[in-house]
Amino acid sequence: MRIDELRGLWKRSLLARPGEPDDVTTLVDWLQGPSLFADLRSPPDRPDFSTTRRLRDLDRAQIDWLATQEGFAGRLVAIGDAVEWRRVIDYQPPSEQADAGRLSMQDDILVEVGRDAPYLEHWRRDAARALSPCFALRLLAVDDGRAGFVIRVGGDFMFARDRLNPVAPGPSLAAHVAEAPDLVVAQNLVDCEISLGVIDGSDWRIVHSTMPFREGDRFELQVYDDVSTAETAERAPDGAGIRRRWSLVAKENWP
Repeated sequence: MRIDELRGLWKRSLLARPGEPDDVTTLVDWLQGPSLFADLRSPPDRPDFSTTRRLRDLDRAQIDWLATQEGFAGRLVAIGDAVEWRRVIDYQPPSEQADAGRLSMQDDILVEVGRDAPYLEHWRRDAARALSPCFALRLLAVDDGRAGFVIRVGGDFMFARDRLNPVAPGPSLAAHVAEAPDLVVAQNLVDCEISLGVIDGSDWRIVHSTMPFREGDRFELQVYDDVSTAETAERAPDGAGIRRRWSLVAKENWP
């Protein structure tokens, strides 16, 4: 399949790996822009975050669950008969194995078969959802150099913002969290935002996030007239509102 045929919000209905039970319960959303993408994967049995308002409110039990999430953002490229999701932001520790698969449509199901690892995934896209406007921005924070992405397709958007310090290689983020010497270090390890939201007119609202206290927040994006800088409204670890300034590294289909 061509990459331009993949635009839109895809939801995974199946992950099958040899020797493992099929996964039909993990909540997976992949938003594909012109070539930039973001992906958010949340396991079941989410703990209660209703009284959590900021990063510094997270307790150990909540952090342990957050560390089992997955998510990434980057660029989708065609490599021979396969596609490769080249990650710039990764919620989990970096992997040496490429994220690559071969795609085909079977009725209304997008079938992904692993190229370098044995797996099968099924994806569905709601045919009723609009696929335009469709644009994406790759960002670089002016103050500390962390990466960011904004992808919009129709009435859906995703925002990804990397943590300040990269996670060292390791078996999993959960393993790093288990070894964290104190609560603040553990909180900082999960301070990587990948958020999915919906757009109603000028209102962009976060509905699902790796940082649950962001759910329900209004997402604000300002791109300046020279189309080389942008600003987003976010939350600092202590809960205070901040405005983060970005340089635009790349822009796709910007209106």
